[in-house]
Amino acid sequence: MQNLTPVTRERHAGRKWQRFRDYTFASKMETLPVVGMELQQAAMTTPLAFVETSGRYSLVAVLSVIPGRNMLVSPKGGWLGAHIPVMLRASPFWMVERPEAISSIMCMDEAAGLLPEGSTDGEDFFDKDGNFSPALKAMGEFLAQMESDVRTTDMAVAALAEAGLIMPWNFT
Repeated sequence: MQNLTPVTRERHAGRKWQRFRDYTFASKMETLPVVGMELQQAAMTTPLAFVETSGRYSLVAVLSVIPGRNMLVSPKGGWLGAHIPVMLRASPFWMVERPEAISSIMCMDEAAGLLPEGSTDGEDFFDKDGNFSPALKAMGEFLAQMESDVRTTDMAVAALAEAGLIMPWNFT
């Protein structure tokens, strides 16, 4: 379960985060959203589907037909597919929309175990001047591109649905 906490100087200055080492965190995911920047690679390596939730469609990669099991994660946590989905590459970071603002804020899933207390290994959150470290700045840029791509992909999928081009498929 995600425990998303905003990345702030007050909370994270002087601390380090670690990059994930395996994909165990994704081992129960049956589907995963797909965004435009990866559409070509995703379509060549995994089945894609449109999933309806609350009257809205999303484009997803189908990772398994077995509930609670991702067939592309090995027992040791390795990724077995040729393409690693964008939504997994940013872990444990996510952009979260702020209801009171037009922008989003970078958050970290602190329950992911990649924020060890007192560790000297890993990436700095902030530099000595209090700015995002180069690693965190690069992650923020990646997340911003991914967030923009999510919106663009959602608009394209909505246009397909509005045009009546998405048809139900009763899969068993």
